[in-house]
Amino acid sequence: MTILELIQFLSTQDPNLEVYTQGYEDGYVDVTTDRIEHIEVCRDFYHDQVEGKDWWNGDHEDYNVVRKGPADTFKYEIKKGIVFYR
Repeated sequence: MTILELIQFLSTQDPNLEVYTQGYEDGYVDVTTDRIEHIEVCRDFYHDQVEGKDWWNGDHEDYNVVRKGPADTFKYEIKKGIVFYR
């Protein structure tokens, strides 16, 4: 999802709705701007690792984590984005 797509979606919602993200195990946590960070990711990093892929891992990985390891970052699309933390 891009910022534009998010804005378009949010513009169709009641502006008085609260925004939450899932808690680590249970419940929900408020989304606040102090919990948003700019990142770069290797898109679909975990798609190549189908065997043994843990269900709790996301599809993408932080670029800085990948480039410090044995993986070849050139085979992944690197994208800038933001992440909402709990």
